[in-house]
Amino acid sequence: MPLTLAKPESKPDLIRWDVPFADIRWPSVGFITDPDSSKVVLLVRQGLGSHPSYLVRFSDVVTLFCYEETCAIKRDFDDLTWSEPNLCAYRWLTSPWLEHYRVLEDITFTNTDDKLHHYILLGGDTIVELIALGEGEIERVDQKKVIEVKYEV
Repeated sequence: MPLTLAKPESKPDLIRWDVPFADIRWPSVGFITDPDSSKVVLLVRQGLGSHPSYLVRFSDVVTLFCYEETCAIKRDFDDLTWSEPNLCAYRWLTSPWLEHYRVLEDITFTNTDDKLHHYILLGGDTIVELIALGEGEIERVDQKKVIEVKYEV
């Protein structure tokens, strides 16, 4: 009797980034950089001026892309396997950028067990991609808040 061949399960390239705003469709997305260029705060809102909003603080960012979605360079996201459609927040497991940064990760971040992750936020007008060490710290903002950033040159 012939044996049936086991079909290996395919694993998605883009998986849900498990954050409170992952299910928002086409949010308003922006970012704030700190004078230390490795620190970035992502700002995610359902719409301009709406609440709740979310701030996601990253302290070790090695790459930040921000581009207007209608003029975006071809990133071949359509060729990837998505864990769930219709999310705005993903982690890209098979990112070629991550493969490149693996050497950097082993050399530069020797004092931590955190790993680099490639995050993607699909906003209504803006797409943000970020490669950072570990998870960001999330703060929910329920009312208007002023954020000051000071630079010294």
